[in-house]
Amino acid sequence: METIAVYWEPKIKTYGIAEKTGLSMVSFYLLTEELERGEGRLRRAGSAAGELLLVFARPSAQGGLRLHLLFEGRPTWHLLEEFSGATGGGHPSGLRVDADVELIYFQGPHFGDRYGIADAAFGALLGADIPVLAAACTGASIYIVLPKDTAAAARKALSEKFIVPGT
Repeated sequence: METIAVYWEPKIKTYGIAEKTGLSMVSFYLLTEELERGEGRLRRAGSAAGELLLVFARPSAQGGLRLHLLFEGRPTWHLLEEFSGATGGGHPSGLRVDADVELIYFQGPHFGDRYGIADAAFGALLGADIPVLAAACTGASIYIVLPKDTAAAARKALSEKFIVPGT
């Protein structure tokens, strides 16, 4: 007989839930053959845009990556021109700019030791009818991009599933 131990707490602990508002997310496809050429342009685009807060990607069906870049403030035309240069001219494939988005993010002491963390987070948001524009999860952290004016409601919904110090 094998013994299996699983760390489980009825309400998941966090170190706190943080919000950032007034952000913009730029998303586009960067094909495999564009990756090398695009790297320098993306670095310049990030410098031109102001503070780059978060970059995450996923493989795309077209080959290459679907990139998501989250910035403080609104993207400028100069920034979008740099992205066009990163993809060889013209607008990048699948370009989408979401202005005035919000970010909610949190970490917990046992996120790497138990399963069900993402399910609890997204279930809480789904139950509160809060749409998710994009999300990135690591072993210890969750980052969720939300539409404008939803971070406070998201924080409240997450507080029902997670222990938030000071609440």
